[in-house]
Amino acid sequence: MTSTEAAVGNGDPKPVKDRPSITKELAHLAELNRSQRLGISPELRIVGATAISGLYGLLTGFYNGYNQSSLQYLAENAHRLPRTKGAWYFYYKRKNYVVLKASMIQSVRSGVKFGTAAMMYFGIEAYLDHVRHTIDFISTIASSGTVGVAYGIFNKLGRKQIARSARSFMAFGAIIGLTQDGMRFARGNDVWYLRFLRRN
Repeated sequence: MTSTEAAVGNGDPKPVKDRPSITKELAHLAELNRSQRLGISPELRIVGATAISGLYGLLTGFYNGYNQSSLQYLAENAHRLPRTKGAWYFYYKRKNYVVLKASMIQSVRSGVKFGTAAMMYFGIEAYLDHVRHTIDFISTIASSGTVGVAYGIFNKLGRKQIARSARSFMAFGAIIGLTQDGMRFARGNDVWYLRFLRRN
């Protein structure tokens, strides 16, 4: 009896399909992702970046919101500070409620903002890679510029400031994109301009 056979009922062997091992599946997945940015598939890259950025926004938003609302509460009540022990108890009780509420609101806003920005950046980048059938720094620059324009519009900046924001984001995208191209080329992937430079 081979490994693909099993005894059933009266002992007659029947063929059983072998399932691909987990090791082979992981190796196949790694081979598929080897040509991708950061060695990660676009779907997983977008989801992971959005989740990490959103979590970062939640934590930093809560921290900043807590500090700002604490100072604001103190400033608003500086002229009427409690004078008795019982009054101080209710003062801090209300302060904790007000500060916690404000910090949670700021946390959610910041988390959504950071998560949306990351989703836009990685999503547009992956879409342009797919449409152009090429993975290079051009998609990264275009994606970064789009996020820069969206950032300026969201913050209601003027036209000159929006253009400046787009240029800054595009410069950042160029650095990131060229770095990713270098990493992909070092892993044996084809990068058209690096291949051209290498030949010459």
